[in-house]
Amino acid sequence: MSNLIGRIERLLRNNRRVKATHVGRAMGDPSLVRDMRNGRCLRPATAARLAAWLDAAERRAGDKECAR
Repeated sequence: MSNLIGRIERLLRNNRRVKATHVGRAMGDPSLVRDMRNGRCLRPATAARLAAWLDAAERRAGDKECAR
């Protein structure tokens, strides 16, 4: 779980256009990142969906860096 919040924080830090609420909205819960920062535990299915979303977001960010 801490791995997921670390990945989210890194994405937010490296891509200023992505906001915490964007990540949460992708999961259907705009307050998800705030709640995770405050200790919320995710269900395994939600954690898997979030990990898959982060994988795709990190790939997109990597593609943009290569295009520069």
